[in-house]
Amino acid sequence: MCVAHSLALEVLAIREPLGTRYDCLLRDTSGGDRAVSLVAALPVPGTGLVWHDDIRRSRRIAGKRVFENVKRATCGSGAIGVYPLGTVTGTAPDGVPFAKSVAIDPAAPAPFRTGFDPVCGTLFLRYDVALVGETANFVSSARLRFVVFDSDPAWGFRGAFERFTALFPDSFAVRCTSQGIWMPFTPIESIERHEDFGFRFHEMHGVGSDFDSDNGYAAYNYTEPFTWWMNMPPEMPRTYDNAVALARKYASDEYAGRECHERARALFASGMKKPDGKFAVGFYKLPWCDGACWTLNPNPAQPGRPTGATVNWSDEALARRHGPLGRLAGEYIDSTEGYTTPELNFDRKAFAYETEPLAFDARTKKPGILKGIAVFEFTRKVSRDMHAVGKTLFGNGLPYRFPWLLANFDVMGTETVWLGKDGSYAPEKDAQMAVWRTLSGKKPYLLLQNSDFAKFDRSMIERFMQRVAFYAFYPSFFSADAASNPYWADKALYERDRDLFRRYVPLIRELGEAGWEPVTLARSSNRRVFVERYGRRYLAFCNDTLAPRRTRVKVEFPVPRTAVERISGEKVAVSPSGTFALALGPQSTAVIDFATP
Repeated sequence: MCVAHSLALEVLAIREPLGTRYDCLLRDTSGGDRAVSLVAALPVPGTGLVWHDDIRRSRRIAGKRVFENVKRATCGSGAIGVYPLGTVTGTAPDGVPFAKSVAIDPAAPAPFRTGFDPVCGTLFLRYDVALVGETANFVSSARLRFVVFDSDPAWGFRGAFERFTALFPDSFAVRCTSQGIWMPFTPIESIERHEDFGFRFHEMHGVGSDFDSDNGYAAYNYTEPFTWWMNMPPEMPRTYDNAVALARKYASDEYAGRECHERARALFASGMKKPDGKFAVGFYKLPWCDGACWTLNPNPAQPGRPTGATVNWSDEALARRHGPLGRLAGEYIDSTEGYTTPELNFDRKAFAYETEPLAFDARTKKPGILKGIAVFEFTRKVSRDMHAVGKTLFGNGLPYRFPWLLANFDVMGTETVWLGKDGSYAPEKDAQMAVWRTLSGKKPYLLLQNSDFAKFDRSMIERFMQRVAFYAFYPSFFSADAASNPYWADKALYERDRDLFRRYVPLIRELGEAGWEPVTLARSSNRRVFVERYGRRYLAFCNDTLAPRRTRVKVEFPVPRTAVERISGEKVAVSPSGTFALALGPQSTAVIDFATP
């Protein structure tokens, strides 16, 4: 109890073989609004301390600056951790190497950041939460769950993440064991010899099709639960007052029975609000909407109908789409982390139905609902409903800023553009690819290229496929404007690239279904040649530079004396000590297969 600050903290610590779990209840005793930062600090004495940003990047700890890996945010301390854990390695005073980590429970989200403070010599986890009286499920309080653990220091962040997945196995359970590429909307049966392309996950509208089910394709019903795209007359000025007036018109009985009627009513029941009480809205001119984009609160615990949740998901929707007549494999959630400006919902009436802690504005300290938390609440509900009937949840546009969302999805992916403004090949940076690779664990991760395919030519297609093969990401294509003239409707395009799909997708499927392993058990002598491991059979290598690179690889698990590089088909000689040499061209990938001949 901290009487001076009118706060109380209850902590339950549970020691387990893999680490110590902490369950904290933070309470306000003043009865007012509180913006509180709670820091769990772990002293880390030792020498040679290193902060690990991710699976490939680390920094020697020196000076007074705090070491952390965060994305900027408008809530709390102004940032949220990119990864759900923070890791430091070093040598203890007794000369023993160590790796210490602190991590959130991904199934218990709250605004957080992890880091290392050299001045205090502590590894820390900082939560930034608001405590208010209206939160009926946890009045003037917040429950926070995290874990502290050790791991193999030889593998830094990789060893820590491997331990993290063991601590939270439910968040990383693999339910889609049969994998393949992403088909957006186009009927797969319209593609001649469709089996050549490796399709698996079909984004569509409706209850599925016999064709998909009969051919082993998994169809997912499309929803975009967190926004309402409202077209406006071309001559109507794009102002807030005009948009609200049009939405009120749609909410009237005159439009009863139309989709816009339900969406408008859901807006007035559960639209996100700014500090001034106005609804959060943006104006866009896009292929699918010329008008307003309203941001909805999708919390399924909010009562009444319609709400941001019920217009997209309900018991009736579950029965209709996934009952006896439905042929769907699950639900598809679009724009999972998209259109989150502003990030906070200041509608105090909605506080009563929250099931996870509130956030506060970084500048004003006013309490609000972080949209990334409301998205978690909605997707947790849909995920549980899907799993109860043996189906799965597919999400687009994650993970970027809210790492706790990984707990709810079975398939993740994102739309991406690898064509530079000057028409050059411009792949995504490894730092972001590493986020996707790491947080998806062994679950399938899919990339959907949205480039101008008249300019994104065959040579770029092959470079794209080879690059994503390193990460075991499944490559596919949609549309330059994410709507019209899709790649899969242009026979000339997919016929041009058919042989590339036949060459790369089966290999990627072998890697993906073998399962990504955080600890590589192999080391590259050239730091610009990256390495990843899939199962005990495959090592993948990537030259991330524009120059040819050579490396010598040391493998730390039993391998045969001869392996095969799967992309070129060339044999690789492995020494009795488990070493071999490898040469890679600029921005190229190699996959070493250690299957016994």
